Amino acid sequence: MSLGVNQLLYLTQRESNVEGQIQARSFELEAVTRDLEKITNNYSTATRAKVMKMSNNNGVSFSDISYSSLMRPSGANNNKPMILADSSGRIVIDKAYRSYAEQISPNGASGGDYSGDKRLEILSSITGISKDKIGNNDSTSAEVAAAKEVVDKAKTARDKINTYEMTAEEYMNKYIDLKSLGINGTDEVNASNASDFAAKISSALGGKNYFPSSVTSKFPSYCTNFAAGISGDITMTGEEFVSGIIEGFFESLGSSKMTVYADRNGNSTLSAYQEADKAYQDAVAAYQAATEINAGILSGPEQKQIDFYDQIFTAIADNGWTYDENLNDDDYLNQMLQNGSYYFTTMTEDTSDDDDDGTKYDYSFTVASNCKNIFTVSDTDARETAFAEYQAQKLILNNKESKINKEMKNLESELAAIKKMKESCEQITEENYKRFFGLFA
Repeated sequence: MSLGVNQLLYLTQRESNVEGQIQARSFELEAVTRDLEKITNNYSTATRAKVMKMSNNNGVSFSDISYSSLMRPSGANNNKPMILADSSGRIVIDKAYRSYAEQISPNGASGGDYSGDKRLEILSSITGISKDKIGNNDSTSAEVAAAKEVVDKAKTARDKINTYEMTAEEYMNKYIDLKSLGINGTDEVNASNASDFAAKISSALGGKNYFPSSVTSKFPSYCTNFAAGISGDITMTGEEFVSGIIEGFFESLGSSKMTVYADRNGNSTLSAYQEADKAYQDAVAAYQAATEINAGILSGPEQKQIDFYDQIFTAIADNGWTYDENLNDDDYLNQMLQNGSYYFTTMTEDTSDDDDDGTKYDYSFTVASNCKNIFTVSDTDARETAFAEYQAQKLILNNKESKINKEMKNLESELAAIKKMKESCEQITEENYKRFFGLFA
């Protein structure tokens, strides 16, 4: 009888142990379910992630944003800097720019010095172009600018001189006086007198000096040829004859309109215009010569480098600078642009200042999302990475779930067997008790 009791005690203990293991496995399954939900949510969040990218073709294709793509000469920015600034307007620089920025403004404040020999030293160091070459380019560039100013002034002076673009009809109405030519508008013109009428009008264009000689010299022969075309029974009035010659002559020069050099009072402006035009053409020639000399000093790529770095260092001098050691982390930079911590600054030459103390600039600041070549798009890289991580983690959790389910199935089978064995053992023990106590009945 004691053997049955001991066996029953063992089975009870084992039953409790198995039930505890089943409960533990149940908790583990709940944890796996929570982990599956977590990685699913993480993946869902990643699929909605956004990133800023650059595009030079209105969003047809994109390139990643990096500090180099913004602040180093490259095809990504078309060799035009996208100058990075913080909320205080200071230019944000990385380690490569720091030593130059400290030369311009040691404490990072605005109002730094980027001029003279210091500018040449900095540009020569960062581009590898000699100081002499940059200096010569500066000198000839100044000559080009001065020559261009002369051209602009000469053109303005020439363009102020009165001229009119007129059709033949407009010219007839304003400047042709038939009576002064000895022609009556109602006179009949025919084959017999056409040459006489042509002789009267042949000086109509040249007499008041309204056209250059290159035009007026052709008019008499045109009048003669026009008159020769009046033959047979062809007749017209004097006014029609003059109108036909003027209109035909305008058309023969390849235009329905001609430039008339005259003021409102009918005074010729031809001489004044020709003199002013000569001054303009001379200025253009001088400008072209200066440009040719300047173009031979720096190559195209070298000039682009100088222009690029001049903008950055000028902005540093004007606005001050701040150093950020994390700028070469593209993800960090992207977040700083997305959350509005960093801006882009645009430089515009201040033409209102006529002082001779150098070019000055106005600065405007724009959040990245408002820049025309910055686009916010789905982060495909993050989505692909998240999907790969999701698949890997899901496989691990699925395997873990399968293992736990298998263990639970085995434990449940064992528990069922234990319960059955307990029932059998309890029945035998009860029968033994009855027999034992029946002996004393």
